[in-house]
Amino acid sequence: MSYHFSQIDERRRTESLRPIGILDLEPDDLAERYGLTFRSDKRDGTTAALLEIGRGHQYMLLRHFDSPTGGTEVLASELSKSPDRDLNELLRALDLDHRVVAWQLQDVQARASERERALRQRNGAKTQARRASTVSNDRRTRTQVERATKRFEKTLEQANQALKALAKDAGRGARQPYGDVTKALKALQRDAQRANRAVLKDLDKVVGATRTSTTRTTTRSSGSRAVKATSKRSTARSTSKPKTSATSRSKRSATPRSTSSRRARG
Repeated sequence: MSYHFSQIDERRRTESLRPIGILDLEPDDLAERYGLTFRSDKRDGTTAALLEIGRGHQYMLLRHFDSPTGGTEVLASELSKSPDRDLNELLRALDLDHRVVAWQLQDVQARASERERALRQRNGAKTQARRASTVSNDRRTRTQVERATKRFEKTLEQANQALKALAKDAGRGARQPYGDVTKALKALQRDAQRANRAVLKDLDKVVGATRTSTTRTTTRSSGSRAVKATSKRSTARSTSKPKTSATSRSKRSATPRSTSSRRARG
């Protein structure tokens, strides 16, 4: 079987590298399968092989002698913003399934997306709180308006009763003017009652619309949280175990081999 890569001398390395993943394969396994030659560096206690794929993309397969866990680290350009894409390119070149990956560096874009989702979630919670507060305020406003309209109607009724009493006690010549005012006040009462009922209906519509919007937002956010939780659990199972050792080895492996490439070019 032919593979789409070539092994090159470390002196031909063009840039500094960083760990992007760990393969659940030993250097001896890789050497036997692909005919690779792993060269040891006693200064930093590692053995490694440098590969070149496609348009000059360089990857290093590296193992620390004192590593407490098994596997072979995969190093790629530290300038790359998509380690996930780099790791997939190497797997394709070696004709390996992604199941051999014991750990991988999270993509910068994936981290940005996660931060964006968290920000949207926080903003959604704030929006929901504001809407709930709006519903509460609308309820208080309706109660206040209802009480005010009742007071106004009661005042008009009291004025009407007072005018009737004055018309009854006044002389014959004053009854006609008082009667006209009483009729006008009675018409004002009817108009005020109709207007008050219309205002209360409008307020009820506003409160109902706000409740509906808040309910829909709560349903969407609950469903979204359930999907995210499921996704996080599946991701955690595939990546959690070797992450601690991989991170500590990342700091040790990237520096010495990176500086050696600069000395080779100089």
